[in-house]
Amino acid sequence: MFVTDGATSDDPQTEQYLKESSYEPIFWQFMAIGKSRKDVKGKGILGWLGQAKASDFTFLERLDEMSDRYVDNCDFFSLEYPENIADQALYDLLMTEYPNWVKLAKINNLLR
Repeated sequence: MFVTDGATSDDPQTEQYLKESSYEPIFWQFMAIGKSRKDVKGKGILGWLGQAKASDFTFLERLDEMSDRYVDNCDFFSLEYPENIADQALYDLLMTEYPNWVKLAKINNLLR
């Protein structure tokens, strides 16, 4: 699990590592601190202001949806105020894609 602000200086290399690791028994969970722009609701000036105040996690969102992987081996979510989330809610976020990855990893002989 990586807790991050989403910034990286090596996007292509990170994408390549994620693709290569999709052939290994590794699942990557990315959690960003801040409000994601994709979570901002609203139209007009309020929507624009919300977008302006939100964090840009475009790269992490792209990693989560990236194609050309043997199995989908990562997930991403963001929390604006991580100190306010209940343990069970955090656990649920952590387990959003992981159980399906375990099934796929077993089917594709990455796990026994």
